[in-house]
Amino acid sequence: MAGNIEHYKGGRDTEWMKSGLCKTTNTSVDFLPSNAAGVKKARTVCNTPCPVREDCFSYAMNNGMDSGVWGGISKRGRKALRVERIRKPKNG
Repeated sequence: MAGNIEHYKGGRDTEWMKSGLCKTTNTSVDFLPSNAAGVKKARTVCNTPCPVREDCFSYAMNNGMDSGVWGGISKRGRKALRVERIRKPKNG
C-alpha cells in the first residue's frame, strides 16, 4: 500500500487497522495524497464500505491526525469538523 500509515501508531491501540480495506485490499492508492484526485481515490476505498471506517475516523479525530485520508475524511474535512465542534455550544 502506498502512503503507509504505520508510522502514525505511536503505541496507541491500532489493532483495528489490520482489518481496514487499505490493508486487506491489493491497492496502490495513496492514503497520504497530495492532491484532490488522490483524496478522491482514497475515499473510494474507505467508502466501499470499509469495516473499520468509524474506528479509523475516530482515531484520526482523537489523535489529531493532520495529514492523509482517515475513515474517508480528508485533512481539510477533519479540520472543518474540529472547527465546527469548537464553535458548537455544548448542551448541558
